Amino acid sequence: MPEDSPRLGDEPLSVARAARLATLLESFPIGDLRANQDEVLLDYLDRCIEELDAEGGSIMVFTGPRELAVRVVRGDAGRAGLSPVPLGHSVAGRVAETATGLLVHGTPAGLDGFVPKRRAPASAVSVPIRLGGRTLGVLNLNRWTPSRRFTDADLQAARLLAHQVAWMMGLGHRMAELWDTVVTDALTGLHTRRYFRARLDEEIARASRYELPLCVVMTDLDEFKQINTYYGHLAADEVLHDLGALVRRHVRSMDVPARYGGDEFVLLLPEADLDTAVSVIKRLQEAVAAYRFVGPQGEPIVLSLCAGITLYPLDGRDADELLRRADLALLDAKARGPGTLSIEVEEV
Repeated sequence: MPEDSPRLGDEPLSVARAARLATLLESFPIGDLRANQDEVLLDYLDRCIEELDAEGGSIMVFTGPRELAVRVVRGDAGRAGLSPVPLGHSVAGRVAETATGLLVHGTPAGLDGFVPKRRAPASAVSVPIRLGGRTLGVLNLNRWTPSRRFTDADLQAARLLAHQVAWMMGLGHRMAELWDTVVTDALTGLHTRRYFRARLDEEIARASRYELPLCVVMTDLDEFKQINTYYGHLAADEVLHDLGALVRRHVRSMDVPARYGGDEFVLLLPEADLDTAVSVIKRLQEAVAAYRFVGPQGEPIVLSLCAGITLYPLDGRDADELLRRADLALLDAKARGPGTLSIEVEEV
């Protein structure tokens, strides 16, 4: 196949085609971009392939400061033919480096480091995906039939489609950030009370269906109010920040730790019987007792953790009852002294 130099494209796009492409997103079901961004991008890549009558394509994104990799792909090349591409190399690498789209027929001439595909396309358009002046990746569309070459107008159309891909990627990022603020406590890095409650309801339903054990644990730092009194709120916040890290480090990967309010933390332990829950909490209590919390001047602060455990379904069959009983167990533990663990408490 003869080599053609890559072209930037100068043939104008028809007004009707531009208008149709500009409104393509209006009829596209975006769905949950936060949780299923790859699925949404793949569906939109299919739409791009259809709109340009292409035979395949890919969306590539940066995996490092100077390297692109495939995010989603369709067509004959497959992932095996689209290896990571250094910035400036091959067609996609050049497009990402220059932020300029290219129209290529056959094997491109004048490009350093061209990465041969398993079966190189006869014609291709490659355009940057840019948002806010920053290149996020590259949209590639291919045809393997020699008689079916892309035109300059196709390149212009691909640029419009790339703008919409950039918008979706940016929206997905913003949705993820928003979700993070909803489910994550900014100070401790643990889950929020709202997220915990939703997960507790889910796990109770699962435990009921499959007859699994489940424990809920309320914890509280002993003498935490004195830290606020003697050292101030900033020092107290540092303690809570460090405690959050300790909790994440010493619970199981399947557990759901959350900040319930102030210095009170709550743990959801799915599939945990009483022995497992006691083991987890004692390990956490030992970690807190051994940790070197520090005051504003570097002075050591010694702390301990009280905890109250309730077990599903023995102590309750719904979230409200389990939380209520866990709170009562915590009060019982605090009444017994610092660093105490209470498992059962009599009804009052």
